Amino acid sequence: MATRLSAAHLARDTEGAAYVEFLIAFLPIFVLFVCVWQFGRIFTVRVLCSHAAIAGARAAAVVVAEPEDNGVVNHQITDDKKQQITIAVYAALAPVIANDWLSSIDVDFPAGSGPADLTPNAKDFSLTPPTLLHVRVSARYRCTLPFADRLMCDHAHDSGWTFPIVAEGSFPYQSARYAYDPPTPPQATDLDTASP
Repeated sequence: MATRLSAAHLARDTEGAAYVEFLIAFLPIFVLFVCVWQFGRIFTVRVLCSHAAIAGARAAAVVVAEPEDNGVVNHQITDDKKQQITIAVYAALAPVIANDWLSSIDVDFPAGSGPADLTPNAKDFSLTPPTLLHVRVSARYRCTLPFADRLMCDHAHDSGWTFPIVAEGSFPYQSARYAYDPPTPPQATDLDTASP
């Protein structure tokens, strides 16, 4: 008889209902919060990748016109200049690289981005539009937040859960030569040569 009373009593008992309702509502709200947080981090990395692509294109516009070791300007994107452009992209991505948010970064120059030879073909640059240099940055954001990584990201076998981000930047190439002032060595002063 005690068993039947306790079963009937439990059916009408509302003690602890708030705890159960909290547990039922907490998990979806927690997953939603983590997904919004993950989306914010992905968006931040996407903005930084866009900035890095523009910085790479701007660096390309500067370094393509630099003379080679023999003093001749080739107006081409050589392997050495690709390395300099890649360094500019990595410098722009330094905050997310330092936080280990990226599992891979690729910098390339789209094939349809213009001629391989960028030699100017007009004497008056105002008559011809400048050639655009394009730089594409492809990165894989490393998803590390629980629950959100499985809902929002792809599983890469070596890198874990990642999200692909691709950004492209363009900058006009006008074959401008930039003068670099060599650093001046510090001059000795009377304080440097004075004896104590």
